[in-house]
Formats: sequence, C-alpha cells, structure tokens
Amino acid sequence: MGTERNTPIRIILIEDNRFIRSGIEMILNSEADFKLIGSYSSCEEAFTSNNIPGANLVVMDMRLPGTSGNEGIKYLRKHHPKILVIIYSAFEDDEQIVKAITAGAAGYVSKKTSAKDLLSTLRNISIGGSPLTPNAARYILAKFKNQLFKEFRLNEQEKKILQKIASGKSYSKVAHELSETEINILINIRSIYLKIQNDINHLTIN
Repeated sequence: MGTERNTPIRIILIEDNRFIRSGIEMILNSEADFKLIGSYSSCEEAFTSNNIPGANLVVMDMRLPGTSGNEGIKYLRKHHPKILVIIYSAFEDDEQIVKAITAGAAGYVSKKTSAKDLLSTLRNISIGGSPLTPNAARYILAKFKNQLFKEFRLNEQEKKILQKIASGKSYSKVAHELSETEINILINIRSIYLKIQNDINHLTIN
C-alpha cells in the first residue's frame, strides 16, 4: 500500500463543543495535506449536508447530541462504506472504545492527544493503519479470547502484535521485535479491526 497522496486528505469534523471544534479546525487548516470540507456540531447536521460523499475521513466525537458517535459510525458504514471514521473523544473507557471499533471505526484518538500526534494518527489512518492502546488491546483479548483465533482467524503476526501491544510495548518496540516498520504494525492492527468487524454479527456486545 502506497504512502504518498497527490491530493489532500478530505476531512469532515463532527464535534458539538464549539471551542474544541474551532481548535481542530485550526490544526487541520494549517496542514497542506489536509482539507477540511465540513465542520458540524451533530451527526444530523453533517449527514444532511452535501459534503459527506466527498470525504475520506470523518473525525467524530463519541458523545454527541441526538445521534451518538456509535450510531453515526453505523450510519456511515452502511451508507458511505469507503469513508474512514475516527472517534476523537475525551471518553477513554476501554469498553466504549472497543464498541466503537466493532461498530466500524478505523480508530480512536483521545482529546488529550497533542496536535502533532493527532495529525500523525490521521495520516497513518489515511494510508491503511489504525491505532490501538494497550488497555484496548487487553480488553479485546479478554472480551473475544474464544473468537480471536477461530472465528476472526487472526494470523500469527496479528496475534503477536495484539499480545505485544497488550503487554504495554510501543509501536516502535513491537516493530523492532518483529522486524517490521511501524506503519506495517498499524496496518496489521487495521486488519485485526476488519476481521472483528466482519464477524461481529455472530457476537453480542453488551
């Protein structure tokens, strides 16, 4: 998978806090490889706009008035499956993060993340990678321990990556130990997400 783009990454932002929304707008508008094509306070406002079909990424808060983040993810996965959805939230409960992933999110970014790391994560997501925190990795291993290596059919590399991240190792450390690049580690994480999402209809997430 290539890592170069000839056109900017087109982004829709959905965030109900106008101060946070304004800050993210400034961050995105300062980068030449991003193009903010719409900024909204709710899913309802965003989904009735004409901008959604042109987006590559939707950056969305989890807790929104009206349609929630998870319901917003499901809507986009159904009606605009090529758009990648990234949850950007102060909500750091591991169970909720995994629920967002199983709903179809390509990743989760904490609002505590620095602007530099936010931009890096969005760039990595746009070329096929996905982030995963150690706590979320541990939750996935515990929640789906009987499905991961059977129904979800994780391969040996994906198993190792999930287990190493769950142990608290950084992407760079995991990449070094597995003789991989960091972006390949993130691409493998996306593969794990997709395998879970493809088979999640067979499971019940409480």
